[in-house]
Amino acid sequence: AQARSGFDGDCGGDGGDDDGDGESSYGGGGDSRTFDVASVRALLQFNGRLSGGTMATGLLLDHADARAQAVRREAFALGGAPLHVAGGLRPIDAEPTHAELEQTMGVWAAPFWMSSISSRVVRRSHELFRQAAATDPAAVGYGADFGYREMAFARDETVANAMARETPSTEQRERLIARGRLPAPGQGPSAETRARSFFRTFVLAQGSNGEYAFVTTSGGDPGYEETSKIVAECLNERPGRAAARVAAARAAAAPPPLRPRRRAHPGLRAGHALHQAAAGAGHRI
Repeated sequence: AQARSGFDGDCGGDGGDDDGDGESSYGGGGDSRTFDVASVRALLQFNGRLSGGTMATGLLLDHADARAQAVRREAFALGGAPLHVAGGLRPIDAEPTHAELEQTMGVWAAPFWMSSISSRVVRRSHELFRQAAATDPAAVGYGADFGYREMAFARDETVANAMARETPSTEQRERLIARGRLPAPGQGPSAETRARSFFRTFVLAQGSNGEYAFVTTSGGDPGYEETSKIVAECLNERPGRAAARVAAARAAAAPPPLRPRRRAHPGLRAGHALHQAAAGAGHRI
């Protein structure tokens, strides 16, 4: 997020680490531009196993009262609603319920079991950026009518339909835990299982000007190995640089610029590309 925009397409460099701080720009051709984000669609592919603690948290949420369930169903419970759209949820805001062909990327997708949480976190960040920029009427977080949708990547239509089947009921999961078929609190995947695990994320953003930004991130086990690296990187941010970023962001009434990191940690990989769509023409990435 930079000034009024959500994406910094900094393509003026050669992909190298220009200032020695471990951050890199991507692309080439001297083409650098910035734009408001209209929508972001994320597809996730992963192979990993849940811990018993995560399983127990899900069961606890499912047993919550009717008021809590109503909040869980509310797409904008934590903020981030579009500023100029009325009349209910847009398709990009609604929780996916069935398999569908993702037209722009040309792949099949299915509902992702974490999207009801992840989408609220993304919208919450968007809302906090808007609140932080409240002193500047032109600053609107990721974009005035930003929308986010998250699904699971599927190999083909058959796999997508299989992935879209309803999650086992609360009672079924509790019985499976009691029988040792699912992990109980304190249990989790072995080191060998984690070593075989991986994740890939495909993110396609469309700007208010019709341009696309396509970003991929991949790595090893998502639930333990890579999550711990990401948390450690946040905690290990150099205090001076972090303070300078916050000060600059406050001075500009905007969130700090975000760029992909090429050498953040071994095993985490990122890619970034921009595409300018022909005006009025349908386009598939």
